[in-house]
Amino acid sequence: VCFHLKSISTSPNNNSKKIHYSQLNIFCNRTIKLPRSDNNIVNSGRKYLIERGISLETIIKAEKENFLKYAEGSIFFVGYDEHGKIKNVTKRATNKDDQIQKRDFKGSEKYYPQILKGNKKTVWIVEGGVDALALHDLAKRAAKEPPMVLVTGGANVLSSFKNPTVHEILKNSEKIIISLENEKSLETQEFTNKAHLKQKSLINEISGKNAEFWKAPNDKGKDLADYNLNIKKNIEVNQIIQKPVQMKKLAL
Repeated sequence: VCFHLKSISTSPNNNSKKIHYSQLNIFCNRTIKLPRSDNNIVNSGRKYLIERGISLETIIKAEKENFLKYAEGSIFFVGYDEHGKIKNVTKRATNKDDQIQKRDFKGSEKYYPQILKGNKKTVWIVEGGVDALALHDLAKRAAKEPPMVLVTGGANVLSSFKNPTVHEILKNSEKIIISLENEKSLETQEFTNKAHLKQKSLINEISGKNAEFWKAPNDKGKDLADYNLNIKKNIEVNQIIQKPVQMKKLAL
């Protein structure tokens, strides 16, 4: 277990120590080690993301930033501490038949969100790594600079908002947008909506701004990743329709 502490002071009356929790970190000695990868594994992971609508340009950018890693049958979204140590890893299966599609590495700390770098003036809060990649593609398709994206890991995850690095990102931004999802049931939707309201309240308190909500139209998918894939497919279909078909002359 890792603790994020402000100070440890000894009481003058006895030998007990008082611990004050705040923003300064005491780091764990534990380091998360990722499995080895090779070109075939990388290409397989890239193929999975491309099939989900992510452009190769965005994939390569995420790789260069070490936001995105690969292993046999899976991709990883990686969060780091301020020393560059791996602290938070989410594994996403690339095989749709795998029983567990998404899980966190043992020892992962949500205190350290996965961050996809971008325009610091606009910050998006999303639940998953594929959402972050999709958002960058959506921005580029709209001829806008891709935003800074923080991946929390879930609507009810608040621990990353205790991180001073996140505080700095939020305070220095001009606009903050929280991505919502279209859930399968009304009960789940109500639960996640309440969780996102808690996120917004905390973000507003930290940043001094009024964060906005975004949600995909109901007929365009569950989240940013689905929305991006739908938009891309529609563009491709329209291009096929508009492109004149070259008919070869038949020998009679």
